[in-house]
Amino acid sequence: MQKIRENYKFFQDSENHIVGHYFRGLYQILKFIDYSDLTKEEKESYSRILRAQLSTDELALLYFNCRRMQTLSATHSLDG
Repeated sequence: MQKIRENYKFFQDSENHIVGHYFRGLYQILKFIDYSDLTKEEKESYSRILRAQLSTDELALLYFNCRRMQTLSATHSLDG
């Protein structure tokens, strides 16, 4: 798993100018759904529609991006 983390960090560092806006856009859409006045079932439905638009490769990148953000968040929590 360490090698995967290192490879993803390299990818993120070298390609953030291409994928950074993509992750931020997805985050804003999900945030909009989450903070809306929709029911839980409606929120899940809209989130599934968004997820259905993503390719397998995009889902894999999103997975590693989320894992990296969790790691960074945990590290900052320990520091602060």
